[in-house]
Amino acid sequence: MTTDVLIRSVTAVPYRVPLRATLTSALGAQSHSNYGLVRLGVDDGVEGLGEISMIWHGDGARLCAEVDDLLAPQIVGRPLFAYEAILADVRSALRFGRHSLAAVAAVEMALLDAQGKVLGRPVVDLLGGSCASSIRLSMSLSIAAPDRMLAEAQAYVEEGFTAVKVKSGRDRGHLVPVVAGLRAEHGPDLGIRVDLNMSCRTAKEALRVCTSLEPYDVLSVEQPLPPSDLAGSAFVRERTSVPVMVDEGVWHAEDALAVLR
Repeated sequence: MTTDVLIRSVTAVPYRVPLRATLTSALGAQSHSNYGLVRLGVDDGVEGLGEISMIWHGDGARLCAEVDDLLAPQIVGRPLFAYEAILADVRSALRFGRHSLAAVAAVEMALLDAQGKVLGRPVVDLLGGSCASSIRLSMSLSIAAPDRMLAEAQAYVEEGFTAVKVKSGRDRGHLVPVVAGLRAEHGPDLGIRVDLNMSCRTAKEALRVCTSLEPYDVLSVEQPLPPSDLAGSAFVRERTSVPVMVDEGVWHAEDALAVLR
């Protein structure tokens, strides 16, 4: 009986992944990523895995101690399929700020992974079934001179990527030349995303950036304004044909509802 399967252990292991090249964005230069691997052991040797994946607030690896010290006692010994009750207690135990939700998410992943393994089903079946056979992935282009960014994009296209993300910050002299160059070199089939990482100070500034990109059929302009400026984001969305995307602005369901409103 699946209801009898108990969680026997929960641990979190920090690990470090070097990037192939330093990535420069409005958030700074990044040469590696620090993550955390949550391992959730249940009966019969089954183990569910979840990842603490975050590049803000000191990286995800620093949340491993919170998983070991605060979350594991909330979980060990409980039925694996007490999903909602476990997550409610985990969220209650870890309310230090939005960044702590990355650890909650990793525990949720590990729970679902273990459930799927016990049932012999892919996790997508536990979430209602697949609605797409594939998703489009993009690679981020580090801020640099336009020719270097275009060369980096060419290498990704040759590897098989069908979309790239152009990073930009306060200094945007490269932005339009790179986007225009990508469209000219690769035609209409290449997906182009732009990520401003909250670097615009006002809604009018963000609108100017979006307007300058309208001729190039970009997929989205990501988080042009700080998360708190929802009115500014609405101002931009209403006045440009470029889709405006939120990222740093949505950490949980309440944030998503606020954005939708």
